[in-house]
Amino acid sequence: MELGNDELMDRIEPLVILGDAGMGKTALLERLSTADGARFVTARKLLREPDPRLLVGDAGCLIIDALDEVPAAKDGEAVDRVLRQLVLAGQPRFILSCRIDDWRSVTATSGIEEDYGAKPLELHIEPFDAEEAERFLSHALTPQRASEVVVHFAELGLGDLLGNPQTLIMVEEVRCGLVKPVDGRWPVRHVCCVDFQVFLEEHVARCGSEGRFESFPQRGRVGL
Repeated sequence: MELGNDELMDRIEPLVILGDAGMGKTALLERLSTADGARFVTARKLLREPDPRLLVGDAGCLIIDALDEVPAAKDGEAVDRVLRQLVLAGQPRFILSCRIDDWRSVTATSGIEEDYGAKPLELHIEPFDAEEAERFLSHALTPQRASEVVVHFAELGLGDLLGNPQTLIMVEEVRCGLVKPVDGRWPVRHVCCVDFQVFLEEHVARCGSEGRFESFPQRGRVGL
């Protein structure tokens, strides 16, 4: 099943939005919270609230972001704590986001079904394809430069990296000179392994003021 962003608010069952870090879960939920009858809150804030009814107010749907940021000693504990607050708030309809690596589907789904009488619909944010990545980059780069980035990452076997919006933002920041190395090192947010740091350093050294993406050395697969 594929659903567009505008279709999510029409669903009646609880929704769980899953995705890797940087895939845009918070941005999506913030957009959904602008709909009539919706209210945005982080999972941590919900758990800190002595009377969660005050957070819900007259909202018909509570948009709960970042379940993965809630400390939990065992599987399902974070969801159970959120569900307790939702019961106290009158069991409003909800949409919940979580990093996919931190989601415990079996235990979490059963807990939600027990309290809400329906299984939640688990939805995964799809990564950008090459055309979408190019369109995203075009907001900061020229269309030609954006195309060069996408093509070159594909030639290096790193095309999948551009499916993550956070990676694209980092590429934009480096390309536009918004982020620069300090004492020869890149900020941690822009470097997740030595190969990628070297890749970026060589990129800046080779592209110069023109920012041309060419003559890059082959690199192994890296993770962001």
